[in-house]
Amino acid sequence: MKERNWSYLAGLFDGEGCISMESWNRTDSSGYRYIQHGLVIAIINTDKRLMDWLIKYFGGVYYTEKFKNGKWATKYMWRPKGAKNKEAFLLGILPYACVKREQILNALEYIRLPKVGTKEQRAILVERSRTLKALGKSVETNTQVPEEGMIESDLTGDCESAPLVTVDA
Repeated sequence: MKERNWSYLAGLFDGEGCISMESWNRTDSSGYRYIQHGLVIAIINTDKRLMDWLIKYFGGVYYTEKFKNGKWATKYMWRPKGAKNKEAFLLGILPYACVKREQILNALEYIRLPKVGTKEQRAILVERSRTLKALGKSVETNTQVPEEGMIESDLTGDCESAPLVTVDA
């Protein structure tokens, strides 16, 4: 795999990806109640070309959701399948990740736990995941924050004033 694909994927995941860890109360056919933990890693976008690129270079699967009202674009969700593929994906993007780096490290710890005897550890990692996702909430710029005052953006200008960037081949 070319390194540029991993770095592009990391940036894509930082912006369009999510790591979700959840716990569910379950009851089996005999009436035994237990807690099930799960990990979902996904990239969600409305451009099918991105899904095709992800499948071509990184495998996995994607799901399609069409909305009945016709106002919204079709949504695609790409996911790596299986613990080994999830781990390889997370390890591949980790060196380049910025925004979701802590979530990736938490997910790697979760994936590497043994299947049995780790209920408490899984519950701790699921709760840590919730906390990390809550930390990622963004604030619009130029808005009033009660305890901090006005938040102002440092960015000025428009795309016309951006410096020219060239790449030597």
